[in-house]
Amino acid sequence: MPVRRLLLRYSEWMERSPIHSNMATGGMLWLLGDVISQRFEGKTFREMDPKRLGIMAVYGTVVAGPLYSVWYRVLERWTLPLAHSRWKHIGVKILADQFVFEIPYLAAFFTIINALEGKPFRSAVDKIKADYVSTYLTDWAVWPAYQVPC
Repeated sequence: MPVRRLLLRYSEWMERSPIHSNMATGGMLWLLGDVISQRFEGKTFREMDPKRLGIMAVYGTVVAGPLYSVWYRVLERWTLPLAHSRWKHIGVKILADQFVFEIPYLAAFFTIINALEGKPFRSAVDKIKADYVSTYLTDWAVWPAYQVPC
């Protein structure tokens, strides 16, 4: 099947079933993201942690995919009336995403990953205390630039 036709079918699927298509996309992207992360850690494909890959794929499929699907539609609906220009709309969306969504989302991310790893809740609290601020600052460095073309 030519790439153009495949992309067209994917686009049609996104329109027909946004939550399901985002679940599948989320699972694949979180899996791929962890493959890349483990490669940056110096692991070969054979050395990669399959449990960690599975956890990330499950998280992307069950949590991130549906959550992002709903959040970004709500974000668009909430911010569109504030859009006096394209750039103001983008700015408002970025600020809302970073302050309304991302602050509680990061805490939930650390807590859910901790649970999927089978660790006690106290471990999630320790992880949040240790990594929350640096993760949030990294988020600010990455996602606003990604959202500008949206």
